[in-house]
Order: sequence, then C-alpha cells, then structure tokens
Amino acid sequence: MLEIDRDTAGNVVSVRAHGTVTGNDYEEILIPALEERIARFGKVRILYTIGRDFSGVTIGAMWSDAKAIIKHLNSIERAAVVTDVGWMINLTWLFSIILHYPVKAYGMEMSVEAEAWIRE
Repeated sequence: MLEIDRDTAGNVVSVRAHGTVTGNDYEEILIPALEERIARFGKVRILYTIGRDFSGVTIGAMWSDAKAIIKHLNSIERAAVVTDVGWMINLTWLFSIILHYPVKAYGMEMSVEAEAWIRE
C-alpha cells in the first residue's frame, strides 16, 4: 500500500510504502499526487520511504513505476529513497546510474538527512 503525506509543502511528493505495493497503488495514489504537484510547480522532488512493514511489490507496481518515471522524466528534479531493505538500496543505486536526475538511498536512521537533501 502507498500513502501520500498531504502535509508536505512545496514541490515535494512524500510517499510511504507499507505491506505489498501494487500497480493500483501507483495508478490511484502516487501518480495522481505526482501529476498534481507537477501541474502546480512544474518540477517535483520525490521522498519515498519504505516502511519496516514493507513486504514487496507486484509486477504491476514495477510496471506502473517505470511508466510514471518515463512519462515524467523531465519533471523530476531528484529523488530520495529511505529504507533498510537491502535490495531496494541496490535498486536505488542502479536507478542513480540510469536516470538523469540525482537519486540517493538513505537508511531509516537517516530520514532527517534524506528530507534535508530533498529540500536543498
């Protein structure tokens, strides 16, 4: 499940992942929030926190994520992923090589630093 922090100000989209994340989560929750901020600010920054209760993603979620990144590639300034899930840290590192905007991974104990970096 994905949830958006509606109290996040400015051009930052703050999203938290819990349990299993599905394609519907992206289509109904994350993408509309992303597109709303892009419409308001032109460029967005994403703070993606993967909670300790995260259990995985479906193929549909991965596909929806890839489509959203491609569609909004020029509208994303930077992204930070906060997690203690090892394979997500590795995936974030891979994205940092592929994508043209900065992408960083932070451990859960560094969430304050991640938020500071995303707002720089």
